[in-house]
Amino acid sequence: MSDLYAPLTGRVVARNDALDSAPEQVNSDPYGAGWMFEVVPVNPAAVDELLGADEYRAQVEG
Repeated sequence: MSDLYAPLTGRVVARNDALDSAPEQVNSDPYGAGWMFEVVPVNPAAVDELLGADEYRAQVEG
């Protein structure tokens, strides 16, 4: 197990137990079977400040 850093503070309410036996799904299907956990944010308004996948990709690819 290792730490996971996230841009949001909250309470984990679900985790994807299937990743225990198939962790490669995080890379092969991150928006489907490879989800890691669900979080209820401490500050729901903070979600509005997060980037979407396309916005993040554009920023990373510069």
